[in-house]
Amino acid sequence: MNERYSTNPIFDDCPGVIIDKPLTQEALLNLVNAAAENTTNTNQTDKPVVLHVHPDLIPDILAGLPISNDPGDWEQVKKAKHEFEERLREQEKAEQEKEESDREFWKTILSVPGVQTVPMDLPNRDVRTVSVPLQKLEKCHQCGATQGLRLCNSCASAVYCSPECQKKAWKEHKKLCAHSHQINLKNFHPYIAYLFENLRRNRDPGIPVHHSFGRKIISATVPRVIKSSCPTEVVRHKVTLGGDHDLAYGYGLPTWWKGNDDRDQVMKLYYQAIREVHIPELTAAICMTLLAEIYSSDFARNMDDMFGGDVTPQLANEKKDKYDQKKPCFRLEYGKRPISDFGICRGSIRGTENAVQVWDYYDPRTGKVTTLTDPDNYYWLYFKTLTGEELTLDCCSYSFGMEAFVDASSCVHKLPEHMRVTLSARCPAFFRTRQDQTHQPYDLVEEKRFSVMHNTRLHDALTTRSPQDETPEQKAIIRDFLNEMLGRQCTEDEEEKVRSYRLHATVSVNEVLSQGYWKEWDKPVLYRENPLDRFDATRKTMLRGAPAAPRLCMTVKSDGFPGN
Repeated sequence: MNERYSTNPIFDDCPGVIIDKPLTQEALLNLVNAAAENTTNTNQTDKPVVLHVHPDLIPDILAGLPISNDPGDWEQVKKAKHEFEERLREQEKAEQEKEESDREFWKTILSVPGVQTVPMDLPNRDVRTVSVPLQKLEKCHQCGATQGLRLCNSCASAVYCSPECQKKAWKEHKKLCAHSHQINLKNFHPYIAYLFENLRRNRDPGIPVHHSFGRKIISATVPRVIKSSCPTEVVRHKVTLGGDHDLAYGYGLPTWWKGNDDRDQVMKLYYQAIREVHIPELTAAICMTLLAEIYSSDFARNMDDMFGGDVTPQLANEKKDKYDQKKPCFRLEYGKRPISDFGICRGSIRGTENAVQVWDYYDPRTGKVTTLTDPDNYYWLYFKTLTGEELTLDCCSYSFGMEAFVDASSCVHKLPEHMRVTLSARCPAFFRTRQDQTHQPYDLVEEKRFSVMHNTRLHDALTTRSPQDETPEQKAIIRDFLNEMLGRQCTEDEEEKVRSYRLHATVSVNEVLSQGYWKEWDKPVLYRENPLDRFDATRKTMLRGAPAAPRLCMTVKSDGFPGN
């Protein structure tokens, strides 16, 4: 018999009193006293008296009701028993409902890194050419004049001094112009923030995204905003790791933080950890993908893809000429001002209104402390318009205790389910313009910037359709760029992580551009508070754009093809 349910042998030799009918309190006391006297006569005074009570009488005794032979009292016993059992049923029902609610919560809310593979079909196309806008207006492309210059509204890659010069140049220029589409950063930057949020959850099979995800949390500070006392203040928090723990694709989260069953606090720590990972690699991968996908005009050239079905050579040539004139091409702009440059800034993050925070993870097994973030070695995106206006987009400051979010749900709700993650309605993002110079929660101090748009070596490295198809020479170019950006030699793991992120980002960006989703995006909604602070109240809005079922993140085999 299971020891947990066996009778304690200490009671086997104890004197017992069987109570199987209603008794008055006086009669019950007499029985107990008689049993006690019996133990005295048998030298068993150190042993207790065991009352064997009929189950029907237990509620009465627990309720403290008087016991008697009066029929009315017996009815009270039955009523008390019924009420006691009803309370038990209600308690069990409440516990079951809570367990079911928690299961549904973790199932529908969390999109935890997994190992599911998804279709990642990319259209076949020839080696592509990256074509970027001009950085400044120097002279008319037709006559060489330097006065009254203006850009071609379609592609922002040609300069003319008059409509007459533009008409004269059209015959040749139309081959490059490609009737490009202008994508406004005002509405597009939430999607870039979503790419960060999506990609940071992807992982290799068997390797946790964050090292704390394979261990119990013994003690930790709940992430929250802390007001800054001085610009250089850095508040450090210690997270103590415990024994091994399996998150089990999210279902292990309720027991991840030992002794803490507050799901909002657990989720805050989970998102704190996951938003700390691979900030330089994510920033580089997304920048390269934007350049390769947006500023490449060579889309699918397969005849069946273009025209559908069988076509005669003559018809193919006729339609190919028409296709060449209208093949899709894209350009970023801010308002009506073309983006003339974009890339990566390296520098530091400094608190103004809010203090910079850093989480240190202590492992008692080894005595080692691991810290993934460094406020003096931080990365973000910059954009520059043709008129010289500077814009920055920071999607990783949540990892330093900052709370600035953008609603990206409208950007992703039409994407296939395998490209969506939950909580996309609030992605960390701080898009700064010249109008946003007051009430800044923190400052970004630039040390050095690295242009991606105008890095001609990167243009050559990004000509292949898939990062998995790069030549050794192209890999070397990308490695050199990463070395320069990091200020040191990048590791093989970092290089491979950038390649993996680029592959996943390429699939998503290609879907957005080819389907024209970006045309429907509205002006974004911004938030300056953590949505997890009032999650029960904001749950419905938080889930806009989320997949219907838990989304397990994508992995790709080393040969570049999705696994089965």
